[in-house]
Amino acid sequence: MEDNRACAPYVRTLVDLHRAGQIIVAVSAIGASESLRSGGYAATFSEFQSKLSGVNFDSLELLPPLACLGLAYFDYYVLADDSDTLEQDIHTVLFPTIEFLWEDFASARGLPIDGSDKQWRNAKCDVLTLCCYIQHDGDVFVTSDSNFHKKSSVLSALGAKVIASPQEAVIIAQGGQRSPNR
Repeated sequence: MEDNRACAPYVRTLVDLHRAGQIIVAVSAIGASESLRSGGYAATFSEFQSKLSGVNFDSLELLPPLACLGLAYFDYYVLADDSDTLEQDIHTVLFPTIEFLWEDFASARGLPIDGSDKQWRNAKCDVLTLCCYIQHDGDVFVTSDSNFHKKSSVLSALGAKVIASPQEAVIIAQGGQRSPNR
């Protein structure tokens, strides 16, 4: 939205439909841990809320993701059940070449355990975003990230009901049909 990418008009339409009470649009609060356009990461959750407000998304529901040390913000997460494997299952599908645990990733690459890595962090945020959608019983997961779309049939078996591009999500929200190949 901030860069006004090609999908921005469709996302705005979804938000407008939300404001009109026709659909519910929610955002995973793990988005607060994503890289900022200016580089780095938000120091506080209120920075993320300001970012949402800056693109007129402040009316959207914020869904708490699974807690992840160093990524989740205090009061904006839920604890995982020790027997729940959804997060690891999603990670395995989306990022088979990236270790699930930071310590394993860092060790395999000779990185300091007390450090950070943009590739691992981005993968973890993607996984937690989809996990959040499934755990909060979302109907349509909206993303322009092709990695989710390429693996949608496997992710569907894990609980992802529908994975749609912003354009497809608008069609779905307006009662239409999306392309048959997805």
